[in-house]
Amino acid sequence: YVAGDVNFHDLMEPKIEPYRRLDNLHFLGNTLEQQKYDLFRKSWAIINTSLHEGLPTSFLESFSFGKMVISCLST
Repeated sequence: YVAGDVNFHDLMEPKIEPYRRLDNLHFLGNTLEQQKYDLFRKSWAIINTSLHEGLPTSFLESFSFGKMVISCLST
């Protein structure tokens, strides 16, 4: 499951489009409340690919559910 949305649709959409056809990859867009909590409960880890977030909210949410975080950056 890929939750969230991209900031630069014109740039990213051509890159994402081929992956929309995969059966085991689901692009959910922005998720709210119950849908997000259900995803956290079912997940074993959260992957955050943002290069621009210092301490992403998704990290804090993930930790609150006792889940691991995989990040593209390390400090």
